[in-house]
Amino acid sequence: MSGGNDLFRKSASYLVMSTIVAVPYVALVSLATTLLRPGLILPVLIPLLIVLILALHPIWNRVQNRVHKCFYQQRYNFLKNLESFNQEVHSISDIGNFGSSIVELLNQALEDTHISLLLLTESQDYNAIATTEGSSANVNIKRNNPVIKWLKLNMKLLRDHEINLIPQLQALTDKQKKQIENIELFAPLITPSNEMVGILLLGPQKSGRKYDQSDEQLITTITKRVSIELENARLYNLEKGMRKELETQDEQKTEFLYSIAHELKTPLAAIISSSELLSGEISARSNHREENLIRNVSRSAWWMNKRVTELLDLAKLEISTIELNLAPVNIGSVIKDIASRLFYVFKNKGQTLKTQLPKGLPKVNGDLERLEQIMFNLLSNANKYSPTDSVIMLHVVQNNSRVVVEVEDAGPSVSDQDKKRIFEPYYRGSDYDMIKRLPGLSLGLAICKKLVIQHQGEIWVTPKHQRGNIFSFSIPIHKPETPANKKK
Repeated sequence: MSGGNDLFRKSASYLVMSTIVAVPYVALVSLATTLLRPGLILPVLIPLLIVLILALHPIWNRVQNRVHKCFYQQRYNFLKNLESFNQEVHSISDIGNFGSSIVELLNQALEDTHISLLLLTESQDYNAIATTEGSSANVNIKRNNPVIKWLKLNMKLLRDHEINLIPQLQALTDKQKKQIENIELFAPLITPSNEMVGILLLGPQKSGRKYDQSDEQLITTITKRVSIELENARLYNLEKGMRKELETQDEQKTEFLYSIAHELKTPLAAIISSSELLSGEISARSNHREENLIRNVSRSAWWMNKRVTELLDLAKLEISTIELNLAPVNIGSVIKDIASRLFYVFKNKGQTLKTQLPKGLPKVNGDLERLEQIMFNLLSNANKYSPTDSVIMLHVVQNNSRVVVEVEDAGPSVSDQDKKRIFEPYYRGSDYDMIKRLPGLSLGLAICKKLVIQHQGEIWVTPKHQRGNIFSFSIPIHKPETPANKKK
């Protein structure tokens, strides 16, 4: 019956089109026949009539297009909207808006009384995310409904009149029937992995006609495309939710780390100051045994304080609470100062620290305290990993608008695997024997990287061929303010 309706519409359109074009065509042919009778030959009008007859061919095409558009206006509108829909569908991130677009698009093409788009929920039921105006917003079908089971099994369109013919659907309860009342067509949304992620429910058409084959082909085409995009949107939202959860957990971990480190700083400061005072009193009594014990307490507390400070600095950098006090800094003076402080550290291990500072080195734009921290961490790292009796070199060069500092150690060459992760917090390399021998939290290089980046600089490591590595970082040169800069 529906196929007959479609045939009737097509026949009617061509009848109208033929009438519009054929009437003037027949009139012209009749006129030409009359003029060509013996004695009524009009040579001048004959070419004109032939031209007019030939001109009717493009007119026929134009009239055909106009009549088609008149009889199939909703199809024209649908194709236009479908083109727009195809251009936007790849940028979907909001499933609700996406579902509303689908429902509105199909409603324009089919002129249904109501359309609902249902999606699979965590409870395996199917709830509506979008409906046409006037439809119930609480449309849902429970997972135990036989219609759901049939659609999942057969993965094809289900028509309302087939419900009374399919044996598996005869077990519908009154409540289940109520869930699907006034629905003429059930269109499952099947993903490429054969999962039914949703259902499109279509009510009767406003014209009263039944869905014909062309309607079903249209719906099938749309559902295939929609299924893929809905799956993409679902996976996008799932990934987005997981990423948000991981970010929240990471923030909580950083805040916890900050709180613990902050809480440990106060008692450690008291231990260090008390042990120093106690050491001075015992030294006055010349009790070497007690003095050594107090020195051990003080040294251990100092190292523990250093580790806690590293944790605190890392936590501050993670939650972006460190503010740099940028000013012109003499990087040469910073290097000399840190090298002087660490002189005995290198000497106690039998190492030699050599520095090469060019004359006329420009000042850098940096935070003095944080630049000292970067230098201290890099030199401490070189001291830690370089063997006894080795030489550690410190070079400074100017490279265009930046100053580059290089710390060349004599430790084991960093492997390609370690090179990718050496500036990550807590990463201690892939050499497990060395990890056991050398204590620490491995936060120094990670803190260096974060501080260098805050200075708008870069940091990297270059392994040497046989042994040793060059840890380098760059800092922008300070540019004095000029009237032109101030205007900017």
